[in-house]
Amino acid sequence: MGQITEQLSQLKEVGITQTLGTQIPLDLEFQNSTGDTVSLGSLFQSGKPVGLTLNYANCPQLCNLQLDGLLEGLAGLEFSVGRDFQMITVSIDPKDTPDQFNALRNKLLGRYDRESAWRGGWEFLTGTEEAIQALAASVGFGYRKVDITGDYAHAAALIILTPDGEVARYLDGVRYESKTLRLSFVASGKGSIGSFLDAAFLTCFDYDPAAGSYAPAA
Repeated sequence: MGQITEQLSQLKEVGITQTLGTQIPLDLEFQNSTGDTVSLGSLFQSGKPVGLTLNYANCPQLCNLQLDGLLEGLAGLEFSVGRDFQMITVSIDPKDTPDQFNALRNKLLGRYDRESAWRGGWEFLTGTEEAIQALAASVGFGYRKVDITGDYAHAAALIILTPDGEVARYLDGVRYESKTLRLSFVASGKGSIGSFLDAAFLTCFDYDPAAGSYAPAA
């Protein structure tokens, strides 16, 4: 009974706490899919918004559901990863190796099938526990290793960052409507992407975080 109570207590730390406007620590260093050490700041040089997910290679279910849902939403966009916005996926498991995460990268980008994503548009990063925890804390991503199974308890969210690395928007869950993705990247891009019609739409509609979509402004 005591072990179960302890596990339940640990799971209270799991979830998403929105930290809108927070600057993520761009000096943190990770390893990319080729094993090279890169700073987060070096991935924010395009002047475009950045989508961030936190996953891990051996996740039994939730990460696959989220990344599948994200690919489906991205496939419906005229915008392309690497051309109009960047994507970063960071492993929350410090035991993940660049080779393991590169296998996940190859599988996902093979399905996405847009050249710009392969050319540095979507980075898959592994790192130390300290670096992972610092990044997760800055974006309010609570997770916990489950001692009994060795898996990680965590939530699912696409966190959209400004070109400067500030937290701009959260899209929770494992399904992402293409229109919501487009407008979220436009709104977070500080004028770097999007059309006149996008801008006009955003003046008339507000993002409803509870519904995960846009609704007419009051």
